[in-house]
Amino acid sequence: RTGALQTRTFQEDREQTVLLIADFRRPMLWGTKRRLRSVAAAEALALIGWQVVLDGGAAGVVALTDAGPYVERPRTRARGMALVSGCLARAHFVALSSQLAVTPLVPALMRAAPLAPRGALIAIATGLDVPGDGLDAALAALTDRCRVHLILTEDTFETAPPSQPLSYATPDGTARARFDGLAQDRTRRAAALVRPGLQVERLSTDMALA
Repeated sequence: RTGALQTRTFQEDREQTVLLIADFRRPMLWGTKRRLRSVAAAEALALIGWQVVLDGGAAGVVALTDAGPYVERPRTRARGMALVSGCLARAHFVALSSQLAVTPLVPALMRAAPLAPRGALIAIATGLDVPGDGLDAALAALTDRCRVHLILTEDTFETAPPSQPLSYATPDGTARARFDGLAQDRTRRAAALVRPGLQVERLSTDMALA
């Protein structure tokens, strides 16, 4: 009627879903400044979860401990994040009291991933300690079905290690070593992980969260 071509487009509304994966295995339960690596991981994930929920999406969590995973399936609204926060708190308490052997990360990641629907965001906070076999293949499988935000949680000792040799305990006694190359190793590791569909963020335990 107007004499000009008009088009009408439709966009399907999709609820944004995020699956938060917190690594609370024993290698995450330490820190030298401000907070433990595991606590920094939980805080970062909680912030992401609240952002998604406040935008109308849904958040769920899998907290990985050496005693097994703690799970809350994705839910919407503040109640969903209340359940996520409670799950993180319970899992962290259990992790701190556990004396079990460290379980590898990769199998636990692959068991947790199906809880996220295809196209969802998976946010993983971990130090990538004791990953087990097949880390690259696991990350490729995750990015094939979801967007992945990998938060590399690092202690200040790893990002700004002392320059002098330090003593440390081993099963056979005490040894001494230099750790001043840790920062460069962590930078190279983060760069090597970058690939399509995978966002890599480094989070130091002394970093303030916005």
